[in-house]
Amino acid sequence: MNLNPASELVIISSMITIFLALFAWNKRSFSTSIVLFYILLAISIWSLFYGMELASTKITTIRTYLAIQYLGISTTPVFLLIFAAKYTKTDGWLLPLRLKLLFVIPLITVIMVATNSIHYLFYSISEVRYTEGYWFHFMEPGPFYWLHIVYSYILIFIGLVFFVRMYFKVEKRNRLKLIFIIFGAIVPYVVSIAYIAGFKPYGFLDTTPLGFILMGIVLTIGIFSVNLFIVNPLALDLLFDNIPDAIFVVDDDSMIVSANPSARTLLKMNHSTKKAIRHGNYNKELQSVLVDPQNDKDEVQIKGRIYSKTVKDVIDSKGEQLGKLLLLRDITESKRAEEALKESERQLREINATKDKFFSIIAHDLRNPFNSIVGFSSLLVDEVKQKDFSNIEEYSGIILDSSQRAMDLLNNLMEWSSSQTGRIEFKPEDIDLGSLINEVIELLSDMASRKSIYISMSVPENIKICADKHMVASILRNLISNAIKFTNKEGSIVVTTKKSDNQLQVSVADNGVGMNNEVLDKLFRIETCVVSTTGTENEKGNGLGLLLCKEFVERHGGRIWAESEPGKGSIFYFTFPL
Repeated sequence: MNLNPASELVIISSMITIFLALFAWNKRSFSTSIVLFYILLAISIWSLFYGMELASTKITTIRTYLAIQYLGISTTPVFLLIFAAKYTKTDGWLLPLRLKLLFVIPLITVIMVATNSIHYLFYSISEVRYTEGYWFHFMEPGPFYWLHIVYSYILIFIGLVFFVRMYFKVEKRNRLKLIFIIFGAIVPYVVSIAYIAGFKPYGFLDTTPLGFILMGIVLTIGIFSVNLFIVNPLALDLLFDNIPDAIFVVDDDSMIVSANPSARTLLKMNHSTKKAIRHGNYNKELQSVLVDPQNDKDEVQIKGRIYSKTVKDVIDSKGEQLGKLLLLRDITESKRAEEALKESERQLREINATKDKFFSIIAHDLRNPFNSIVGFSSLLVDEVKQKDFSNIEEYSGIILDSSQRAMDLLNNLMEWSSSQTGRIEFKPEDIDLGSLINEVIELLSDMASRKSIYISMSVPENIKICADKHMVASILRNLISNAIKFTNKEGSIVVTTKKSDNQLQVSVADNGVGMNNEVLDKLFRIETCVVSTTGTENEKGNGLGLLLCKEFVERHGGRIWAESEPGKGSIFYFTFPL
């Protein structure tokens, strides 16, 4: 290798271009910066190996460097056209297949150059000559050389057309920025045409690579120093392609003519959408949401997601409507947060109602039994002092009943408050339901016998369920004790079970006083349940036991309800999934 001033100049210039290419790569957040990187890389390959060619003296080495040069020479026009299309947002025609076809001629060019010594179709003459102290490659163009030249110039011409059209579309204050690009694209091809036409001020030296290096410098300075990307129509790299909201442009015929990547994802389109959009090849279920003029809802639901819909008219400079711009913003999470807030508000209201009910029960229902206990205990003491024993049995009975009622209420209050605060652990286990029902009936037998109420059960033997034994016992105890309370003397209560639809249904039926629909509606609701309900023998009730039953049944995944008719008794049902 024989370095000389000409080769050194071209190699140093190529180093500058490589630096510019790396700089463009660091700015690759812009799609056009990536294409600019490939342009500068192609120019770097061209100029670097041209410099090495100028420093070589052997024909085989020169031909090798020449073939490598054409990797850059043949692809630079293609990348420049792609740059022009993307920069001016006219790249809708750049489908993957078309993009590949653009590189067919460059590929043929590189192959023909590399194999030229076999067929001489690219260069009809290719030899090393010596003049003025320099070795250089002397060539005469062949037919494939002219094919390459014509193809390259056509691509550059189309790219320039894109830029010129954009020049007349943008605002006047932005036109200076486009002049940078147009000037940068024209310079190297003016130099190339002059060289091909025979204008060679430096003898054998081809100045075309230097012209392209100048183009790379101009483009880089123009884009990153003069802020070419702030031109409004070109800012769609950020405002259209990268916006997370789905944006559709709809024409007067209700056809989608453009869609950003977020919108294409929503419609399950690939990147090549122009043809698909124009022919309506997209998800038909979204047609009414997107383009139906009758659909004026501000919110729409698509594939389980909720979107806010904004529609704006697209008006040209003459005031004529060209179509509509439709924007869909995913508000699913905010809607869920709103629903969660509403649910929290509902729960807060329930908690406040629970608190009010809790204090109401303490203030009213606990006071009454203790008032009876205190009052009749005082009377009992006075009677004993006076040695009047005639009312002792009656007063003792009242004290006993009041104490039992207070104890039952306290037990329910403790269980219910524990369930509200999550202190009751849910421990399901296999239990014999028949045995458990029998235990609860025996526990309440004294209470039933005082009113001569007969309690029976119709439960199959060995019926097993997986449930929390403590909770099920509490449910049965409350329902059966309520039935005793609201059943007349010598009445009857029946506990039955039935399997249906993969669940076990348990019922507690009585032939007592019954309830009207108004009272039924208030059952199982703490904010509306009756504060004090009187039994057939003035037994007191507060509805808290039913609330506890509802909590425990729902903890098992079942439900509870009641049927009743005044004067004919009531039936309470609850279920457990099997």
